[in-house]
Amino acid sequence: MACCQTDCIEKPLSRFFGKFGRFVGTYPVWFLVVPLFLSAGLGGGFYFLKDREANDIEEQFTPVNGPAKQERNFVKDNFPQNDAMFSSQRLYTEGTYASLIAVLKSNVLSEAELQTAAFEEITNLDRKVINIPVHVGKERFMFKDIGAKFSYKMNFPGLNLSSEFGGIFRNDSVLAIRLFYYIQRDNGTKADLWLDEFIKFFSNRSMINDIEVSYFTSRSRQEEFEKNAEEVIPFFAVTYVIAISFSIVSCMRLDCVRNKVWVATFGVLSAGLAVLSSFGMMLYIGVPFVMTVANSPFLILGIGVDDMFILISCWQQTNIHHKVEDRLADTYKEAAISITITTLTDVLAFYIGLMTPFRSVQSFCLYTSTAILFCYIYSITFFGAILVLNGRREDSNRHWMTCMKVPEEQPPGRSKAYHLCCVGGAFDRQTGTEEVQPMSVTGFMALWDVNLDTISMIILVVCIGFSVDFSAHISYAFVSNKKAGTNEKAVEALFTLGYPIVQGAVSTILGVVVLSVAQSYIFRTFFKILFLVILIGLFHGITFIPVFLTLFDACGRMTPWESYVCIFEPWLYHYHLWPELC
Repeated sequence: MACCQTDCIEKPLSRFFGKFGRFVGTYPVWFLVVPLFLSAGLGGGFYFLKDREANDIEEQFTPVNGPAKQERNFVKDNFPQNDAMFSSQRLYTEGTYASLIAVLKSNVLSEAELQTAAFEEITNLDRKVINIPVHVGKERFMFKDIGAKFSYKMNFPGLNLSSEFGGIFRNDSVLAIRLFYYIQRDNGTKADLWLDEFIKFFSNRSMINDIEVSYFTSRSRQEEFEKNAEEVIPFFAVTYVIAISFSIVSCMRLDCVRNKVWVATFGVLSAGLAVLSSFGMMLYIGVPFVMTVANSPFLILGIGVDDMFILISCWQQTNIHHKVEDRLADTYKEAAISITITTLTDVLAFYIGLMTPFRSVQSFCLYTSTAILFCYIYSITFFGAILVLNGRREDSNRHWMTCMKVPEEQPPGRSKAYHLCCVGGAFDRQTGTEEVQPMSVTGFMALWDVNLDTISMIILVVCIGFSVDFSAHISYAFVSNKKAGTNEKAVEALFTLGYPIVQGAVSTILGVVVLSVAQSYIFRTFFKILFLVILIGLFHGITFIPVFLTLFDACGRMTPWESYVCIFEPWLYHYHLWPELC
């Protein structure tokens, strides 16, 4: 019954993808050009990138309706802020402010003399701060025009200001004080302009007269956070260079005709087009672009290259004497279902992530899931067209670089080096397929200093979909091949997809390896968790899953007692006590 249900699903899908592959193979130019124009059109959405950026820490990285926000609203309603009688303790947010710590050092002055000198210097410093001018067109304003009005003065009798003072008075004679400059509400634009001037004033001044100064503003944390996204932008170029290099090297062949260099290059380009199209479309429709989304292109590159290796592997199993459209049809019959399964699992994992209350995760999941869909579409259209065009070149026995025709057989007296560059088109004479070419388709977190916090949990959840990709490829290859014995099925599955799976795992890791040197904790954690997920998933895919499927398939034909012995007492079979069972 299970086999019947599998056939009822698999065979129609296989026939559909076979027909679609033949259609792509018949009109490859259209499937090459249309994705390019589509990507160019959707890529125009990057014009709105600046407007769609949304990196507010509280808005994007805290729950939408979390208890803290509900309690804040309660405080806001019951303890409203009074602009005429400002008090920092009544703020229900952090507020808009600038802060500085002034430290006066002296080894000569006594404690009393130091305090007197310190107050004079601090008074002068305070005067400089409140008189920092801001020019907006013809308008000019200073802190006194936008600053909050305090209900007390510094020398108010009985006021306890001990929390704002610090320093050592005995041997080193150090006096320190922290000053705050709060800005009134409803002065957003002017507040930002004044804070910019405040930062500019102190950015090149660590010492003013005899006072050592350090500063901080209510925007400092946000600005540092936004710099993290800018930090990873240069990594994109490095990542694509690494991915293209690995793809080319792993797809190189010792045959100048069967070489898959251009196929690998365009396979990486296909993943890039998917990112361009999906991100552009999301920006067109107004989806916020959060810093976490900057991780997505690295993932999509790994997924796209993984699909490419699977398709190339299945293409090489087809008969070279058939027409290229028939070869692509056979390729899609074998590979498209496997790619579809992994795409669905990845997309489903990310769409489930949309239910999280964190807006940053919602944006990441929406951008990434859409990019995965585009990556899948371009893999079976754009990249399929590339396989067909490259297949036509191979049919004509043309050199992979010069496209000049080369002889199939090596002339007498020529060296092997001549074969590598001037002779090509070799294939298996018995099967008619291309020759097999050598390579030139949570506990570990603690050991790697990854804390189980909000960031790591979010990343772990969105990476779950990748943990089943390799197992899904091997599982489908096992149940779909026509070998009679279970061991033969496992061998065939590993022979067909073992190397492409390793290629896909390595390419995915290379796609994010540059994040390991990022300064941001978010990006470093993303690399570590994805690395562990891919590595452990690869181990399960090529070691555990084949053995499990072999036992499962064999034991499915046994009685319950025989199944128990087969799984839990395998030593009986080792000594051939029941050789007829396994």
